[in-house]
Amino acid sequence: MPQSSGSLQKKLKTALNETRLLLLGGQILLGFQFHGVFQESFSELSSLARGLDAVALLLMVTTLGLLIAPSMQHRIVEEGRTSQRIFRVTGYMAGAALLPFAISNVAAASLSGPRCLDPNAPSPMTASAARPKWSPRSAS
Repeated sequence: MPQSSGSLQKKLKTALNETRLLLLGGQILLGFQFHGVFQESFSELSSLARGLDAVALLLMVTTLGLLIAPSMQHRIVEEGRTSQRIFRVTGYMAGAALLPFAISNVAAASLSGPRCLDPNAPSPMTASAARPKWSPRSAS
């Protein structure tokens, strides 16, 4: 059953807006992954763990590429026109982006998880309890 042009245009606009929102979330996660590389403790990781982090970064960049592609195709290939093809491509690309996104997040979590769950690592509660307390009376 063919869709009316107005209905397809509205659906395409919604689909492209959704991929732009997903793109924003992916960029934020990519920023967190890059932030981890510049931490002092990154050098303490094994070469296998650093390689896993590189794979996670590459997969997140792949995800972002898959999410950017529909908007670019809509602008460049379709010249901003609404078509059934670009609507299908948008759905396929967003679906295809899920696999590298999931693998990247699992890889990143496997790197940070053991450190977060280490019973010997200080928790925020013990760190704040060990800090000296300041009071107005001690200042005078």
